[in-house]
Amino acid sequence: MDILLVDDERLVRMCTQSMLEELLTGTDIFYHHAGGADQARAWIADHGAPSLGFVDYKMPKCSGIEFLVQVHPICPNTVWVFLSGYDVSDQAESLRQCGVRHVLAKPVSLEDLSRILRESGFEKEMRRCCS
Repeated sequence: MDILLVDDERLVRMCTQSMLEELLTGTDIFYHHAGGADQARAWIADHGAPSLGFVDYKMPKCSGIEFLVQVHPICPNTVWVFLSGYDVSDQAESLRQCGVRHVLAKPVSLEDLSRILRESGFEKEMRRCCS
């Protein structure tokens, strides 16, 4: 299982990964960090679609929505989770059209991530204590 964390803030990527590591178990889970859309597109071009992706809304050069519009056609089965510290409710239709299944407000909580994993069908990868 490949998890792609796309956020221009390194600390957010690391904290999200740390929480996911609390929830997920297994040796076949790989975390990949991208500091922006360019790095994420390059990773996808080299490795293919991730199983799960977390994308920040506001990033330099390319917003999270712009990034997802570009990659959704080549990653149609990826579970995309949109992260934002802003109210993006007026973007709901655009987000849905570019493959976003979940929107989480920053700061993200362990409970929210647990719920997202369950709702997205990743229960079998979750630790027994969290299911």
